[in-house]
Amino acid sequence: MPARHWTVRPGDTLYQIALQSGVPLSELLSANPGVDPWNLEVGSSLTIPAGGGNPGNLPPCPGGVYWVVAAGDTLYGIARATGAYLEDILAANPGLDPNNLQVGQRICIPPPPVVPPEVPPCPSGIYWVVEPGDTLYKIAKATGFTVEEILAVNPGLDPENLRPRTNVCLPRGGLL
Repeated sequence: MPARHWTVRPGDTLYQIALQSGVPLSELLSANPGVDPWNLEVGSSLTIPAGGGNPGNLPPCPGGVYWVVAAGDTLYGIARATGAYLEDILAANPGLDPNNLQVGQRICIPPPPVVPPEVPPCPSGIYWVVEPGDTLYKIAKATGFTVEEILAVNPGLDPENLRPRTNVCLPRGGLL
C-alpha cells in the first residue's frame, strides 16, 4: 500500500491522526520530519506511511496506536511525546521492561483518559489548559504574562512538572 496524505483539520492531533490511520505514532513522526507535533498547522499535509494496523501477533491495544521504539527512545520520552502517563503505558503493556526497550519493539499507547481537568480557584476566571509540551515559559510568552505573575496566582504549581490536561490560572488583565 503506498503512502497516503492527511490534511490537518482544526483540533487534529498526531495521536488522533495515528489512531484513525492505523499507523504507529513514531512512524507518523518519522514520515514527517520538521513537523512540530505540538503545533500542527491547519491545512498542512502530513504523509501517512504505508502499513499500519495491528501487525503480527501483537496483543490488542486499547488505543489502537503503537509506538515503534527507535534508538535512544526511553519510556519517559515516549510518554512526553504522546502525552500519555507512564503508569498508563506500563498498564497497557504487561511485561514491558522500561529499562530494556528494544529498537523496533512496538509499545501500545493507551488513549488519553477522558477526565475533566481539575479547576482550581482562580480570581480572574481565566485558565490555560496544559497540553503536552507546554512549559510555564511557553504559556507566559503566549499570554503576555511573566512566569512570576503566573506563579503568583498558582500557589503550589511546580513549573518543572506541568501535567497535560490540568488548568493553570492566568492573572487578571493583560492578555495579548
